[in-house]
Amino acid sequence: MCGIGFGRPVLASNPFLSLIGMPTGEMYPSFLLTTKGIWLGLTPELAAKQLGSSVFGFQQLTYEGTETPVPHNSSQWTTPKGYFRVSNINPTDTTSYDILMDTGVDLAMVKSPLGNLDSEIKAGSIIAIEVPVEPSTVKVCYSFGITGSESVKLGQGADSFVFTTDAEPGVIPPKYLVPRGAGNFVNTGFHLLNSYQLYFDAQVGQVGYAAYPA
Repeated sequence: MCGIGFGRPVLASNPFLSLIGMPTGEMYPSFLLTTKGIWLGLTPELAAKQLGSSVFGFQQLTYEGTETPVPHNSSQWTTPKGYFRVSNINPTDTTSYDILMDTGVDLAMVKSPLGNLDSEIKAGSIIAIEVPVEPSTVKVCYSFGITGSESVKLGQGADSFVFTTDAEPGVIPPKYLVPRGAGNFVNTGFHLLNSYQLYFDAQVGQVGYAAYPA
């Protein structure tokens, strides 16, 4: 797996934007991630041709670098924003979270200002994640149910507290949701790609999501 991140200060940390020709504008600085493959260097128009009957919903990101003008292939764009909601805690909340689709993680993680999620999320709670995009006719959202909690070994350290979900293999929800304390951050893991194709345009700083054709 290869993590391709947002908001990274070092361009070399994003190999998909480091191809020869991207810094000079000879190759369009972009990548398209799908369950069928990866495309590099596509303009928005060419990327759209890969979608079949689907269309992109785009979110404009904010440039965090200091260079003027913005480099053709800058990696210093903010992480996409969205919402994290729990049915029994904040079902209509519009607090902004960074929403990172992580190709290197097979679970979901959340940092939230909601308090102690370890005790407030219950079996039967419904988790909903939404990424607002334009046009608004495109919806990027999904939900999953919590079935319980347990301790599992996720790495080399001590066991971690996780929530278990009702996810089945090959679907968008993750098997585990891992609370990581306070903050405003959701790592969706790579499961988002099971339902949405993701296109990042580093030249203008926008990320696009498109559902797979029915």
